[in-house]
Amino acid sequence: MSLATVEDVQEQTEEEAEGQGSRPRHRLTPPPPRECVRILRAKYPEALVCTKCGLLLATKAESYAKSNLTEAERLAYSCHECRLEVAEASKAAQTRRENLVAASAAQAARRLAGGDAGDSTGSLVTPAADPHQSVVFSGLKRRDRANRRAYDPARDGGKGRPPVPLSEQRQKARARDRAYRSRKTARTGDAA
Repeated sequence: MSLATVEDVQEQTEEEAEGQGSRPRHRLTPPPPRECVRILRAKYPEALVCTKCGLLLATKAESYAKSNLTEAERLAYSCHECRLEVAEASKAAQTRRENLVAASAAQAARRLAGGDAGDSTGSLVTPAADPHQSVVFSGLKRRDRANRRAYDPARDGGKGRPPVPLSEQRQKARARDRAYRSRKTARTGDAA
């Protein structure tokens, strides 16, 4: 088949698609793999084409003669990348199935061991009674006052230093003012 014949076949296919009510594909959009295989086999009768992705691997029989493919194998050929994708997908599915079986067995063992420990997701960690108790630094008590709560980063979003109470801030400001006035009077020698 010549190139003009292949283009005529493409135009006929597009006209048939228009007649069926589907939108014709744009010229720059590659055709689906099945269509690629059909077009390439029409253009290169001896071609080795991947039937999964439509990739042209060889145009002449001499190019793949050493692979000893039968005609049926050549017509149903799948490239290494497509075979690898299928193998990876099946391996991932097998891993998911094994993980599901292991998780189901662990959950059943927990149920038999005496009650459902953890939350409904199957986690072994018991949730805190108060969501703000998740991270508490009990060692950061301020001013050795027993009634003060420990610094909890969950309360202030976990950012920065522990907050200083307003009364303590005012006390520090008064102390700074007194220190400034005493330095000023010491320099000037004025007792006000």
